[in-house]
Amino acid sequence: MKFRRRATAAAGPARQKRVHLNTPIITETNLRESHLGTASGNASLPAELRSDMQSLRADLRSDFQQLGPRVDRLELQLTVRLGGFVVLALGAFTALSKWIA
Repeated sequence: MKFRRRATAAAGPARQKRVHLNTPIITETNLRESHLGTASGNASLPAELRSDMQSLRADLRSDFQQLGPRVDRLELQLTVRLGGFVVLALGAFTALSKWIA
């Protein structure tokens, strides 16, 4: 109500005021009441859809477990390359500083 009173009292185009007044305001309560994707919302889904969701979750978990070692290996490669780049850059700066001085 407070928002509605302030919006009608504010200066501005009437059309813009109507748009703001007619736009639904999403509050935390509205989000809590929305039950899509929650455990209580899953109870109303068909059994076939629930089993599909469970199999997709299992597939995602296995994919992430397979990606773990690869990410570790890529992390090591990136660390070594970055270290080499830093050593090369420091050497170049040292050589340039001795050459210029």
